[in-house]
Amino acid sequence: MLLINHYKSMNLDTCIALCHKQIDILPEKKVDNVYMNIINNHLKFITPNMTFQGGYVDGKLHGKCYIVIFEDFNIIYEANMIFKNNILDGKCITKDYIKKEINRGAFINGEKCGLWVISTLENKVITKIKFDDGVKTETLIITLYSSDGYKVFSGLCVDDKEYLYKGKFYFEDELFLDGTCIVKPRTSKIIKHGFCKVHLGNSRYTEGKYIHDKPEGEHINYVVKDTIKYNICRTNYENCELVKKYGWTYDKDMKLLQEGEMLDSQFHGNGILYFHKKDIVYAMGTFKNGIFHEGTIYDEDGCKKYYGTFRRSSQKDTHENRCKFSVHLIEGKNCTEYKKNGEVMCCGEYKAGKANGEIVLYENNEPFYTGQFIDGILQEE
Repeated sequence: MLLINHYKSMNLDTCIALCHKQIDILPEKKVDNVYMNIINNHLKFITPNMTFQGGYVDGKLHGKCYIVIFEDFNIIYEANMIFKNNILDGKCITKDYIKKEINRGAFINGEKCGLWVISTLENKVITKIKFDDGVKTETLIITLYSSDGYKVFSGLCVDDKEYLYKGKFYFEDELFLDGTCIVKPRTSKIIKHGFCKVHLGNSRYTEGKYIHDKPEGEHINYVVKDTIKYNICRTNYENCELVKKYGWTYDKDMKLLQEGEMLDSQFHGNGILYFHKKDIVYAMGTFKNGIFHEGTIYDEDGCKKYYGTFRRSSQKDTHENRCKFSVHLIEGKNCTEYKKNGEVMCCGEYKAGKANGEIVLYENNEPFYTGQFIDGILQEE
């Protein structure tokens, strides 16, 4: 009599082998705890570790059959199969000791054919595979589950030797990563390796290429609101080292407020500020540690107002205050103030937004007077 080891080693192939082994030694009568009954081409065969019921024609398995495997009087495996002349031919469904489906597919002339859904490791791994004449032709999808029943992964195994998987990764059934990763077999540690889209929460995402968990090439952070994708940050890496970072900020209604080069989490380098209530450039130039430092400030009609260096005032940064030019105060030498028509009005030294020092006045873009100013007032010679 063929003995069974433990249910963890029981699978479809061993079940089929056990079935044939037991049937091949069918006794003609009840002996040694084995019961057999054949009535109208229906076989019932019972041993301490197996029950078989199904079609039995001319000494061969034929038709639907139901097999139950026992261990210590407990059901550990059951199968519904179809035989034709002792050969599997038709649908096949098997279940484990807790009646969870672990195989679903079909045989043709004894070989697996078509789509099979196979579960292994106590239903922690579920795989959809296509077979043709017993040969695996395509793995469609693999679904992994944690020991407490949460979905961990759904996708494909790209390289089983490198433990490389491509698909969707979950934490407690919540999607947190979509891409290609290495999954360490012992620790289940996920290492991003290839293109990945990481879910950051609150409809925020980052996507780009990784090499062994280190970013490479262009990476983009963005937020999705009302199905529209808004860029938040774009970073570029060479040899997994950061070389450039560009960012965007928005108001609560997702109107663009600022964009430009960044250092760490602050705007630093070339950038643009926009009016709060209009898609019009307010300031364009360079930033230092998040503060607009040098460049051009425009009015809300898009006309140049100042060019030079600036300092941040104590005024609240609102649309109205930007219109009053009281948020960023022009300050320094070689500053320029423009007329509404774009012509130069004056050039020289400014302090706290006012002419303060030597100033050259212009008419029709030509200098016509040079004088000294204090707090915006021309001083008499």
